Amino acid sequence: MRRVPSRWQYSRLRSAPIASIAGGRVDAGVAGTLSINDQSWNRIANVLWIESPAGVGFSYSNTSTDYYTNNNKTAADNLVFLESWLELFPQYKSNALFIAGESYAGDYGPQLVLKILESGNTALINQLQGMMLGNPVLSCAAWKQHQKTIQLELFFWHGLVPIRTLNQWREWKCDVNPTARCDKLYYEAEYAIGPFDPDDLYTNEYVQFSQL
Repeated sequence: MRRVPSRWQYSRLRSAPIASIAGGRVDAGVAGTLSINDQSWNRIANVLWIESPAGVGFSYSNTSTDYYTNNNKTAADNLVFLESWLELFPQYKSNALFIAGESYAGDYGPQLVLKILESGNTALINQLQGMMLGNPVLSCAAWKQHQKTIQLELFFWHGLVPIRTLNQWREWKCDVNPTARCDKLYYEAEYAIGPFDPDDLYTNEYVQFSQL
C-alpha cells in the first residue's frame, strides 16, 4: 500500500457530543443541557473528509517533493487513499459512495471521479453512485474573467459598497468589457472598504479574527 500525503477525518454515528455540528448526534437545549437527537443525519450517512494535497490545512508529508503537485497528481493520490482506506475499513465497501466538495473541488471532484472510472477497480466503480459540488470552480479561465464582478456583487450584498457603485459597473458592462475605468471603479471600492480577507469578509484584518 503506497503512502499518500493527506490528512483525513471521519464522522460516524457515536455517543460523544458533537454540539458544533447542526443537526448532529447531540442537540443543545436550554440551560446548557444536552440530549440525544434521534433524527440526526449521521444515522443514515457517513462523511470522510480528505485534506489534500500535502500542505493543505493540517495535512503534511515527510517527503518534501510531495509539496510539488498538480491536479492530476492530487487526483491520483486521492484515488490511492480512497482504495487504501476501504481496505482498512472493508465494512464500508457495501455503502453507496458519493464524491462531494466545494470551491476548488470543482476541479478535484470530477478528476477523482474520472480516476475511479478509469481505475479498473470494478468494486469501487460500482460503489460510486454520484458526485455533489457546491459553489464549484469549474473553469479557472471563467473565474478569472468574472472574478471582479463576483467580488463586487459580494461587496454589495454584504453592505460594503453602495448601489450606485454596482449600477455603474453594470452600466459600463464591466463584466464582459473590462476597461481601465472599470479597474479604477473596482479598486476605489476596495480602497473604501479597507483591509479585508477576500475569502472571509467577516475577518477583522486588524485583530485577525472573524466577527459579525
